[in-house]
Amino acid sequence: MALKWKDKRDVLMLTTKHTDKMVDTGKKTRKGESLIKPEAVIYYNSSKQGIDVSDQLASYQSPVRKSIRWYHKVAVELLLGTSVVNAQLLYNAHCVDTGNPNRTLQIAEFRESIIESLLNCNNRCSPAEQPKVHFLRVTQDKEGGKRINRRKRRYCIGCYNQYTQSSGRELAKRKAKKVITECAGCPGNPRFCYECFPKYHPL
Repeated sequence: MALKWKDKRDVLMLTTKHTDKMVDTGKKTRKGESLIKPEAVIYYNSSKQGIDVSDQLASYQSPVRKSIRWYHKVAVELLLGTSVVNAQLLYNAHCVDTGNPNRTLQIAEFRESIIESLLNCNNRCSPAEQPKVHFLRVTQDKEGGKRINRRKRRYCIGCYNQYTQSSGRELAKRKAKKVITECAGCPGNPRFCYECFPKYHPL
């Protein structure tokens, strides 16, 4: 139903719930006449507070950006705005109903908890404390120029350190193996040959 009603200015309405029925509000005008409004207007005025609060909560830390197209904004607002607000209200209501009001979250905290769960983060264990799996893998670093498809070779850390300690750097540069295998678990992904890798990573 498309409606146009004259108040102080024209009010345009589009509804799938109401008809063009006019309802007496129970109030009087200055002339003493009964104040009559469309049923759709009365219903909207009685429930618009929830809409205003929802829009206010969705505006906090909004993911919408001016640079994206308008229909992208609508999708982002519905997925990351309105739906997140609705989920937060349901979560807080569940906490209250189950006797855990202290676990309720503000909208910013609720957004952060969603992000952490999507990233599979665990606040009890920092990244530095999380155990890492060490294994050899072929490096993805490529040579430049004419050898663009050739993987870069670097000195094996184990061989280089061994020759450096026994005979010096000059001999180490000539004798140490250059490999394309690296440790996936060590910081910086140092290079290791198959013989030296188990020496630095005992089981």
